[in-house]
Amino acid sequence: NPSGGNSIDLVADGAIAAGKPVIIKTNGKAAQITEGLTGISLDSGFSWNGTATNATSNGVANLVGGCYDATADKWLTWWVNTDDSSRPKLTIWRFTGSSDTCTQNTFSMQPDTGATGLLNSTDYEGDMIYDPSTGNVMGIYRHGDQTGKIWIGTTTTGSTNSFTVGDCVEFESGAVSCMSMVYNPDAQKSLITYTDAYGGTYDKGRSRIVTSSGTGANSTVSLGSIETFENGATVRATSAVYDTHNDKFVVFYIGSGNYPYAKIGTISGTDISWGSATTINSGACAMVKGVYTKNGVMYVQYGRQSKLRGRVITSDGSSLTVGSEIEVDGYFDEFHKIRYDSFNDMVYSAHEQGSGNANLELQKITISGTTPTLRGETTRYYGAIGQRGLGEFHNGLTPVFYKAYDSGNYLHGLPYRSANIETNVTTSSNNSILNYTNILGFAEDAISDGATGTIKLPGNVVGNQSGLSAGTYYYHNGDGSLTTSGSTALVNAKAGIAVSSSKLVIADPNQQSQ
Repeated sequence: NPSGGNSIDLVADGAIAAGKPVIIKTNGKAAQITEGLTGISLDSGFSWNGTATNATSNGVANLVGGCYDATADKWLTWWVNTDDSSRPKLTIWRFTGSSDTCTQNTFSMQPDTGATGLLNSTDYEGDMIYDPSTGNVMGIYRHGDQTGKIWIGTTTTGSTNSFTVGDCVEFESGAVSCMSMVYNPDAQKSLITYTDAYGGTYDKGRSRIVTSSGTGANSTVSLGSIETFENGATVRATSAVYDTHNDKFVVFYIGSGNYPYAKIGTISGTDISWGSATTINSGACAMVKGVYTKNGVMYVQYGRQSKLRGRVITSDGSSLTVGSEIEVDGYFDEFHKIRYDSFNDMVYSAHEQGSGNANLELQKITISGTTPTLRGETTRYYGAIGQRGLGEFHNGLTPVFYKAYDSGNYLHGLPYRSANIETNVTTSSNNSILNYTNILGFAEDAISDGATGTIKLPGNVVGNQSGLSAGTYYYHNGDGSLTTSGSTALVNAKAGIAVSSSKLVIADPNQQSQ
């Protein structure tokens, strides 16, 4: 090891925080130890991480899946328990570690929402979103008396999975169906779209702006006025997105002649106004779904002539342009779900592979201009599946939630990685001995990007630590933090021994364990 007191002055390649461990880069500069994402090959298969986790030994229907709560770092699914008088349940999912190990808990929402006898149909499927402005989750559904209701609540952070419900209020006093909900980060408000289904028939397309406030048991929602986006035709299967490029909402729906249409919505306070309809396809379609990507570009997917099809829709903020149609799958799946992965810049479709309760398939779709292209695909669950949800992407991970017909109709959660988390620490192997080749030492003081600062080397003492226990050995984590038990990413990479709560004698990362 270098003798005590050793240090070196180096230029920082990126900002380095005080007290953090650093590596030496091939350009001769120092960089803080961090983790980042490495994307997958466009045409490769999928990186399914771990195995499916069964949420509960109850049958599931009306699954609303995939809402990611960024405050709690957890996913939530909202579903109907067919073994308990069709009462609603909420499942919280947490994925941790290099294997995305799943822990989950399921809660009854019936005492908090008063919901009983929720209807089991794709037309009555609710929706759920996370509101980052308040840290709350909101869900919409068709109540047992057919009215439209919205609930709001807060997920706990940390390893404990629990949920506290606040308000549960009515957003439509008449019968509702075909619901969708989306968040607007610019106005910090949400939009509900739905069909009023008075007298048991599908009628007008409606919308309403939602504002949330408070947290936990004190979380509440306030509602803007009801606005009609389609008055002249029977409306079904609404799907709303928010265009961050043009600061507009866009609603997709099945309307006159069972054609799919789209309209642009402009928010003003707690009201919204809608433009004219754009025809997506001049022919009967079903179950249209939409997702926003970037730069005013959206992707829609729907069923037509017993096949699953898709198109790209572009917006300039006042009008919409429809691209050419592609065939996504040779069979139409009414439960198909789509999500956009901003890190890899591609859309993912979760649907059945083949007709009639077939296997689960995940398909990658890239977009160039107005042209979508099918890329790599995979079949992961070889068994009959029903309703499903595709989780929002976070840190390279999205869970797929689905109803397994051949497994008691239970709700399953399966983690999928579109990008792998990798550290910037490099290794080499000599005679089966793993060496960490670029860990250099610690920066006691912060160093700005491009500035020159002092890096303390093994044998020296570094300060600006916190929470250490004197006499305890610490190891490097792949993200630059310290641990007392070693890291799965950096096995036995020694950081040093603590001499106080704030000081560490720096060790050679490759020295033998004590």
